[in-house]
Amino acid sequence: MKIKCIITDDEPIARKGLRGYIEKVDFLTLTGECEDAVQLNTILKTQEIDLLFLDIEMPEISGVELAAKLKTEFPNTNIVFVTAYTGYAMDALKLRA
Repeated sequence: MKIKCIITDDEPIARKGLRGYIEKVDFLTLTGECEDAVQLNTILKTQEIDLLFLDIEMPEISGVELAAKLKTEFPNTNIVFVTAYTGYAMDALKLRA
């Protein structure tokens, strides 16, 4: 079974790195890439995903705020935070990300 995933990160280099890792994992299928929450919401209206790689520090809405919203709308979507900032660990645990 393939796990459908999306990358949401405002940094192009970070998206490229994640894309490279995902392509090396046989059971992951990358179905989309977004640079912000608006693009992600557009994609989520048309397709279901299993896993979201989500940056925390993004313009407009943070990944933590977005994850809290997505957990209520899409409870079966798993979230992996991708960030260089360790200060968000408790937020991630509270959201079960």
